[in-house]
Amino acid sequence: MDNRGTCAQLPLTQHAASRHSGLGRCVEPLELCERKEGERKGGPAPFDGKTPTPVGGKTPTPFDEKTSTRFDKNCNVFYMPRIEALGDDDLISWLTPRPELAAGLGALSGAVYQHSALPLRVREIARMRIAEDNECEVCRNTRHGEGEAEGVDEEFYRHVVDWRDWPGYSERERIAAEFAERIATDHRALREDEDYWSRCKAHFDDAEILDLGICCALWLGSGRLMRVLDVAQACRVVL
Repeated sequence: MDNRGTCAQLPLTQHAASRHSGLGRCVEPLELCERKEGERKGGPAPFDGKTPTPVGGKTPTPFDEKTSTRFDKNCNVFYMPRIEALGDDDLISWLTPRPELAAGLGALSGAVYQHSALPLRVREIARMRIAEDNECEVCRNTRHGEGEAEGVDEEFYRHVVDWRDWPGYSERERIAAEFAERIATDHRALREDEDYWSRCKAHFDDAEILDLGICCALWLGSGRLMRVLDVAQACRVVL
C-alpha cells in the first residue's frame, strides 16, 4: 500500500492520487505481538476473535464493534480509535471528515519534509525524541529510505531517549534533541533557559533555530493528535 501522506510524516494528498507517488509508502504493518501498545491492559472483556477486521489494510485482528477496540492475539488492547476512519487506508482516511483542514496540515507537512534545510540526523533525532514523548506509533515507525546512507540507522534511533549519554551523537544533534524534548515537556522553562540558548546559538543560526522549531511544531502537534485519537497507528512509513 503506497501513500503520500500522514499529517505527521508526509505531505497529504487525496488517497486516490497518492499511490505510487514516490514520496513515501506504508509498508507491511508491524506484527501485533511486537508492538509496545499491545502490552496495554484494559478495555472490555476479551473478544472471541470470530470477526477479524483489517488493520492498515492487511493484518486481521479481533474487533469489538461496540467500543471500536482492536485486540492483539493475546487479547491485549491494541488501540481504540476515537473517530471513525472513512476508508480502508489507516494512514490518512481519518482526515476525510475535514478535507479543507487536512489540506492545510498536509501543506505544513510538505514544507517540513521538502524544504527543511537541516541535516537529516539533526531532524531525525528531534523528530524521534518527540515521537517517544507522544507515544505515537506511526511516528516511531517512520524511516527515511536514504537514512542509512546518511548515518541514520537503527542504532541511531535506539538511543534517542539517551541522547545526553550516548557517544554516537554530535553536540549539535544533542542540542536539537534537547530542544525537542523540552518543547514537548516544559516549553516555558526552555524559553527562559539562558544557558541552553547560549549553547544553541553556538551551533545553530537563527534560520536553523526557526527551521527546527517549525519542524517540532508539526511533529508535536500532529503526532499528539493522532495518539490522542488513536488513529493511523498501524503502519510503518518509509519516506
